[in-house]
Amino acid sequence: MQRIEVKNLGPLKDVSLDIKDYMIFIGPQASGKSTLAKLVWFFREFPNFLVNYYPGDLFGIHHFFESLIPKDRLQKDDSSKSKKALSAYFQNLEFADNLFTNNTQISLYYTDQLSIIVGLNKQVTVSDNLKILLESLNLIYEEAKTNFNASKNKDDRLLIARSLSFEIKKILEANKLVNQENIFIPAARIIYALARDYRVGLNSTAQVRDDGFLDKFYSLLQDISGNIQKNRNRYFTDSTEDSTLKSLLKNVLKGEVRFENVNFEEKEKSFIPQILVENQLIDLKEASSGQQESLWILLVVLYFLKEERKPSIIIEEPEAHLFPEAQRDLTYLISLLVNQQGNQVLLTTHSPYILASLNNLLKAYTVGQMEKNKEAVGKIVDPLLWVDPARVFVGYMENGEIKPILNPELQQIEHDLLDNVSNDIMTKFDELLEIQYNQ
Repeated sequence: MQRIEVKNLGPLKDVSLDIKDYMIFIGPQASGKSTLAKLVWFFREFPNFLVNYYPGDLFGIHHFFESLIPKDRLQKDDSSKSKKALSAYFQNLEFADNLFTNNTQISLYYTDQLSIIVGLNKQVTVSDNLKILLESLNLIYEEAKTNFNASKNKDDRLLIARSLSFEIKKILEANKLVNQENIFIPAARIIYALARDYRVGLNSTAQVRDDGFLDKFYSLLQDISGNIQKNRNRYFTDSTEDSTLKSLLKNVLKGEVRFENVNFEEKEKSFIPQILVENQLIDLKEASSGQQESLWILLVVLYFLKEERKPSIIIEEPEAHLFPEAQRDLTYLISLLVNQQGNQVLLTTHSPYILASLNNLLKAYTVGQMEKNKEAVGKIVDPLLWVDPARVFVGYMENGEIKPILNPELQQIEHDLLDNVSNDIMTKFDELLEIQYNQ
């Protein structure tokens, strides 16, 4: 099982976390939810980085990564491409730059045999088995480089680079270092600004900060918008599964996505969807804040479901600007994606409605496992939405730690920590009532 351990990184004091398919972090603001979520993204992205780093270097694309490494952080024997790849990747933990201290340590366990430890000044230590694996990548890279430099034919060079990428993927997959699409969807309040700044929806020339996960998300938005517009008949069919999907999309958006009247700008290569509400088409820039900020999450889920691709997706605060009813249906929609084989989703949230909604899906799964209950349970909760508790982790973050709140015996999320807040509110209300009626 994959695992991440973090000590003394900003708000994270002592965290040990097994990576599961469906994960939710909840807790007060500034408790470290986003920091931990970004570390999980960074952890998962490393195999993808390796697949692109070596072939890219053949064309000189990745030399600028190495230029970012301060000379005092390079070991004297740091000459192999594999060692430079490690340094280049882990020096780019930019979101955590100001959080490192003398006592910081991040441990990434891809398997029991393959691990990476990042410590002071982002110095990287790898396990012996991972060191051997990386050196094997270095060997096939050197062979590819020799062949690449000997060839002057552009097509032959491209073939050499593609073959190198294919060989790296095979080696990583054989060692359970999965090369999987890895998407980070930033907090909902950021998404519309991101779309605006990249001209996905509004006219603007503003620039977006150059974060790896934001760049990947922007590229995905462009691919999704164009793909859905060109293949909308395939995306919106009338199968049983699509009926559930379309219903949830409509419930969250309070309308339907439309691409029919969208102009394709060749220069920007952006498709801007509209929203159909009560037979009226609404431009994205004129939609409500909840519609603006949830639309891209909905399209991401739709895209991966229909394309049957196997992503790993992290979504920050998907509930922002959504009514509780819409939060419930968004949770159901995300759970539909998780239930597609091989998908992984991590959510950060402040919403008890998301936990309560997931609890229903967990309960539906456990009760529905008995044959005599399946039909009755299916009438209450669509079987496509049932969630296996064995695939789920829910953690409450506070004081630099994360506490599991999914009861392994009851297979339900414990609400005590959240209910305490409601109880405190009601206690104060009762005290005010007592003052009022005792006068």
